[in-house]
Amino acid sequence: MHSQHSSTSQLRDAVVRRVAAWPRSVSMFRGMQVALVACLALAAVLAPAPAEAQTWNVASGTFSTGTNWVGGSAPTSTGTAYFTSATVTSNATAFITGTSTIGGLIFQTGSQTILRSNNTTARALIIGSGGITMSSSSANVFIGVSNSNVAQIFSASQTWTNN
Repeated sequence: MHSQHSSTSQLRDAVVRRVAAWPRSVSMFRGMQVALVACLALAAVLAPAPAEAQTWNVASGTFSTGTNWVGGSAPTSTGTAYFTSATVTSNATAFITGTSTIGGLIFQTGSQTILRSNNTTARALIIGSGGITMSSSSANVFIGVSNSNVAQIFSASQTWTNN
């Protein structure tokens, strides 16, 4: 009988300890929830913004020069090079002077657009998954004309749109 009383007493003590610890564990769980929400909020704030289209704003210039683009920076590997009638009112020529890597190209201009090398030295334009979009109102687009020697390299699956 004594051993049964001892077992019951031990069980009761274990339950009491668990119940006494329960609010602390719930409190700790709530603290972990708050910390997780704070981390997710911080991650959302610090995450890079979606790639923006960089808009070409000169008639003729070097593709990689920031001042030739609205906002002062050339498109990057996640950005899109955008040629539009709003900023290009006559034929546009962008000189590729090295290897330029961009996310995609959009042409929406009634004027001719030429992407070419500034000499006969081999150059490359690497286009990512943004592909190429050309509006139905766009004039001709030339990439690597004549002896300008610009290789077009597609670094991801492409979607080309002619709308």
